[in-house]
Amino acid sequence: MIVAAAIGDHAANVYGVGSLVVGGLALWNKSQPSQEENAQAEYKEKKRVAEDRRAARRKVEEEVEGWREERSKQQRAVGRFRPAPADVAPPGTGMVFMGRVGIDLPALPNLELPDSLTARQTCAQVVAGLVRSVVQQADDHAAVLRSLAADCWRTGRYRTLDREGQWSPIQQGQRLTPEAEAAVEKACSWVVTRDELLSGLHSPVNDVLRPLHAHGARFQSWQENRSKAYDPPGSTVLPGGEWHTFLLAMADDFADAADKLDALPPYQTPPKLSPTGIARLKENTVAEAVEERITQYVRKHAQRLQDAPEGGFLMESQDWDEATRLLTDFRTADIGRRFTQTTAGFPAVSRWNDTMIAAGVRSRMHCVFATFALTYLVEVLKSMPDYADHSGENIPPQGIVINAGVVNMAHSLNIIGSNMAAVIQRGDTESAEAVNALSAAVQASQSLNAQERAEQLENVADVATAVAEPEADGNRRRGRNALAALTAATGASSQITQVIEQWQHIFSSLR
Repeated sequence: MIVAAAIGDHAANVYGVGSLVVGGLALWNKSQPSQEENAQAEYKEKKRVAEDRRAARRKVEEEVEGWREERSKQQRAVGRFRPAPADVAPPGTGMVFMGRVGIDLPALPNLELPDSLTARQTCAQVVAGLVRSVVQQADDHAAVLRSLAADCWRTGRYRTLDREGQWSPIQQGQRLTPEAEAAVEKACSWVVTRDELLSGLHSPVNDVLRPLHAHGARFQSWQENRSKAYDPPGSTVLPGGEWHTFLLAMADDFADAADKLDALPPYQTPPKLSPTGIARLKENTVAEAVEERITQYVRKHAQRLQDAPEGGFLMESQDWDEATRLLTDFRTADIGRRFTQTTAGFPAVSRWNDTMIAAGVRSRMHCVFATFALTYLVEVLKSMPDYADHSGENIPPQGIVINAGVVNMAHSLNIIGSNMAAVIQRGDTESAEAVNALSAAVQASQSLNAQERAEQLENVADVATAVAEPEADGNRRRGRNALAALTAATGASSQITQVIEQWQHIFSSLR
C-alpha cells in the first residue's frame, strides 16, 4: 500500500513537469513570429537610415558641384587678368635719336649704323626707365591692397573635404568683394609679367620680386583647393580675419619691393669688346667664304636698321642665331665668346612680346642690341685679312721662292694662335689677352725690319707655348728667355717692353 502511494506521487510529479515543458514550448512558439518581425523592422530601419545618409551626401555633393560649376563659369567669363604692357617712366626715356656712323668698308658702301656708344647709353636709360615704372606700379598696388584690407570682405560659407571623402557641415567665413578679389588677381599677375620682363636682363629684379611670388602662389592655392568648396560661387571663403592679415602682408611686401627696386644699382650694359687681334680659322675653312657670309649678314640687317620706321625694327630669333653661327668658323673660340659678351642680354630681350612691353620700347631695345652685334661683326670683317694670314691661307704653295722671314712670321702666328685658342678654351682669357697684346706690339713695331719682326715673333711663339703648357719639358725656361730677348732687342722704352711690364702679373708665372 505504501509502495502504491509512492508510485502515484512520482507519476503526479512527472505529469506536472511535462505540463510545464509543454506550456513553455507553446509560449515560445507564440513569441517566435514577433521576434522575426522585430528583426525585419530593425533591418528596414537601418536600411532607411543608410539611404537617408546617402541621399544627404548626394545632396551635399550636388550642392558642392553646383558651387564649383558656377565658379568655373564665372572664371571663363572673366578670363585671366593681365596688366597693360610695361612702359618707361617718365614717358620717352631712352627714345632720343641715336647718331649714325658710316661703315668704313668698300664692300658695304652707303651703309650706316647707330653709334655704339650712344646705343649703350640708350640701353642703360631704357632699363632705368622700366625699373622706375615698375617702382611706381609696385607702390600703386601696395596702396590699393592696404586700402582694401580695411573693409573688403563679406560673409560667406564653405565646406571642407575630410580624409574619408566626406564634406563637412557648412562653416561660416569671410570672402573678398569681387572688386577686392580682382585687385589681388591683378597684383599677382603683375608680379609674374614684370619678373618675366626684367629678370633675364637685370637679374637683381628677380631677388626683389621673389617674396611677392609667394603671395601669388598662396592665393592661387586657395582658389584651386579641391578639398574646399565655397559659397557664394566664384568667391574664396576663409576663416574670419585671414583675408585682412593676407592683404596687409601683401601690401607691405609690395611697398618693400618698391623701395628695394628704387635702390638697385644701375643696370650695367654689355661691355664694348672688339675681336682679338690674332685669330685663326678652322681647318678646311676658306677665309673669303667666311668674309662673304658675314658681309651679307651685316649688309642685310644694317639696311633694315637704316630703313625701318621709328618703332618698327625687330630682330627675329633665327636672325640672331645666324649671327652666332657665323663665328663658329673660327678656331679661336675667343672670337665667338667676345660676341656673346658684348651682346649679353639679347636672349632676354628677344623673349619680349607686345603684351609684355610697349612696342616702341621693345623695338628700341632690339635696335640697340642689333647695333652691338653689327658693330662687332664689322670689326671682324676689318680684321679678316689678318685672320686669313694667321690661318696660313696666304702662304704660297710649295716650290715658290719667297722671303723666309714672311714664312717664319706666318708659322709663328699659327703657333701663337693655336696656343691661345687652347688657353681660352680652358677659361684663361686674361693670359690670352696678354700674349695677343705682345704679338700685336711686335707686329706694329716701327723699329723692327721684316726679318727682325719675324725673329721676335718666334720669341712670342715661345712665350705663347710656355703660357699654354708651362709644365712641359723646357717650356717655362724658353718662355722666360724669350721675354728677356724681346726686352733686350727693343729697349726699355719700346712699346713691346711696356706691354711686358703691363702684363707682368701674367708673364711672371714663367719665372
